[in-house]
Amino acid sequence: MHSAICMLFDMNATSIQTETPEESQATEGLRITKYTAEGEANGIALDELFPCENRDELFWIDVMSDSFLDDIRSRLNIPHLPFESALSPGSNPTVGVDSDYAWCRVAISQHSGNLKFDGILLDIFAGPGYVLTRHHKPVPFIDDLRNREHGHSRLGELGSLTFMGSLLHWVLESYFDAVTVFEAALDRIEADILEDRHDEDSVRLATMRKTAARLRRMLASHRIVFSSLSRPDFMPDASKSVSRLFNALEQQFQNAIDAVEGTRELVIGTLEVLTNRIALRTNRSLRLISFAAGTFGFMSVVVGAMGMNFQTSFFETEDKGFFITIGTMLAVSSCVLLVGARRKWF
Repeated sequence: MHSAICMLFDMNATSIQTETPEESQATEGLRITKYTAEGEANGIALDELFPCENRDELFWIDVMSDSFLDDIRSRLNIPHLPFESALSPGSNPTVGVDSDYAWCRVAISQHSGNLKFDGILLDIFAGPGYVLTRHHKPVPFIDDLRNREHGHSRLGELGSLTFMGSLLHWVLESYFDAVTVFEAALDRIEADILEDRHDEDSVRLATMRKTAARLRRMLASHRIVFSSLSRPDFMPDASKSVSRLFNALEQQFQNAIDAVEGTRELVIGTLEVLTNRIALRTNRSLRLISFAAGTFGFMSVVVGAMGMNFQTSFFETEDKGFFITIGTMLAVSSCVLLVGARRKWF
């Protein structure tokens, strides 16, 4: 009994030791992490949040419930106007700046299966020493980034604008991932076409054409965001490193646009493969029909000749003549069939 109690105590102790500070401080719908330049990453509670006066620290506030917004704004002394402008209702990508505050709203591409890509809205608000992200659905790359930067992290060395730019890079990567999924599905369709496994590939290609158009519309709506970030009047007092980062973001956006537009060309190319495959199949069928028509036409000529009403000695051979005629037709047809098979006429 005593050993069982000790074992249970050890198991509980182990579970307590493995629990991370961030997990112990996490609240449903709210995750706050404090990153320092020394490489520390600690989860904190909402009542520990305060305006950052140390430039070597960065707070990442990830919100999935709007009920925390008012408390966060008051604790960080954020003015009403920029905060309400950044987090106002809406679904279109936007961008804005007000003094030391910058914000944007973007849509992340997420594959939900069957080549359906949904847009997850993400609001990013950057202020002095902190970045706030708001979303109402799970964002895969945010969880990946938090897991990667758990424990020892160098995020504390980044400024809020730099970290905002890093998050936008992840947003664009979601569209590159969507293109990768799209191309993989298109490769499978092309393999099916070339192996004659499906006859209704045109229906699937039409669906993929609509998917490509939707992806392009989703990404093209962000042009105002990335073009604004790269303009010199967006934040004239930003550091050169931040300006270079925003310019690189605009270039990556153009690369993403090219990649998404390339999917439409890929669909057209696959449609040409399908058309050529159908034409090849039709030609093969026509060759077989022509071969069969020629063979049976030869037999019809022979049978017609044998049915002529002339009194010749051949027609008086009775059964022998009949079997000679049938055998000759079968022999000639077999030779033609053999030659056609060797030359791959059908």
